[in-house]
Amino acid sequence: MPDLVTHIVSAWAIKGWDKQRLNTVFFIFGNMLPDIATRVIFIPFPSTYKYLFCIHSFFPLFIIILFIAEFINKDVRRDFIIWSYLGCVLHQVMDIFQYGIGGYALFFPFYNRLFAFSLIRLNYFYVLTIILLIIILTFSKIYIRKER
Repeated sequence: MPDLVTHIVSAWAIKGWDKQRLNTVFFIFGNMLPDIATRVIFIPFPSTYKYLFCIHSFFPLFIIILFIAEFINKDVRRDFIIWSYLGCVLHQVMDIFQYGIGGYALFFPFYNRLFAFSLIRLNYFYVLTIILLIIILTFSKIYIRKER
């Protein structure tokens, strides 16, 4: 899977900083959530990796987001659920395009078929991240100049 920096930059490139910055934070959080949720368990217990594949699927991620939303202020809870889940969907899309992964059971526990398109090698994600970062910074400078 692409690293967290790649997920953050891609989420930032898609959502961008707009007037609702909190939604952007939720979107970036959702984009990182599948990897964070698996790393919390995988790092201290490496042998559990084969059981953690289900966290990279839509339904368990939705349950995790609903659980976290219970600790969020009620005023922004709906936005948190929507934008975090959209970030998780972007994460899934990025991961299934990665080359060399056996695939992800996106619809677990309802359907266990693994999905993978295997189009982009992991080291190309770094190149794409750098290109995206340059584009974002360039357009951010242009946008800031237009506001002044």
